[in-house]
Amino acid sequence: MERVRLPRLRPSLPAAHRRVRPAAGRLSRGDRARHDGRSGTRRFRCQTAAGRTRRSGNFLTIRDALARTDFRTLRHAFLSQHYRSSMELSDSTLEQARGARRRIENFARTIDPAHTDSQTNVARATDAWTEMREHLDDDFDAPGALAVLFQYIREQNRTEEPAGPAALRLIEDVNNLFGTFDIPGAAESDAAVDELVKERDRLRAARKFAEADAIRDQLTEQGVTLEDSPEGTRWWQEPTS
Repeated sequence: MERVRLPRLRPSLPAAHRRVRPAAGRLSRGDRARHDGRSGTRRFRCQTAAGRTRRSGNFLTIRDALARTDFRTLRHAFLSQHYRSSMELSDSTLEQARGARRRIENFARTIDPAHTDSQTNVARATDAWTEMREHLDDDFDAPGALAVLFQYIREQNRTEEPAGPAALRLIEDVNNLFGTFDIPGAAESDAAVDELVKERDRLRAARKFAEADAIRDQLTEQGVTLEDSPEGTRWWQEPTS
């Protein structure tokens, strides 16, 4: 019997395991986005204050971006844009992301974990989480998921019932997924800051501005930022990294 030598077949490896990166020109826009996501590269333009665009191979490194803002704000900025779309990383974009992130953090600080949620409160939070997951399952529509979260916060703030454990679970679930919010886990720390903020409000009402400013300075040293508004004083912890 004649021996036939078969050609040696090389297994086809998934793109994620190939050492050679395929030429970008041969990939569709969606394939390029998915490849960039695997390699940890997000393509975006860096807009300078003068309005000029600096380019380095059409992308900016994460290290350079982190020199301009904290990692939570940068993550939120990324999530606010669909991964298939290009992104202009301007100072305005970062400021909007920082403001949006803080709105969620401020809401988290109004949650009362000891409150007994009504069925309506629980259903509202559960429906929001379900709808967010549906957006994420649909081609990772993170901007759509975040829009659902902001809509939930607006609806919850309009109700007379305070946000309770259901809201806390929702925010924690989202943060475990995205890692974009600075929400301290220590309730004692929050309570201590709350007392200082209330004391400062009392001093300001009594027109003892020097003592009130001293409390602000004390909180600033602890990384706490205060924001006075007609509805009262809000505060948040500035990110440390």
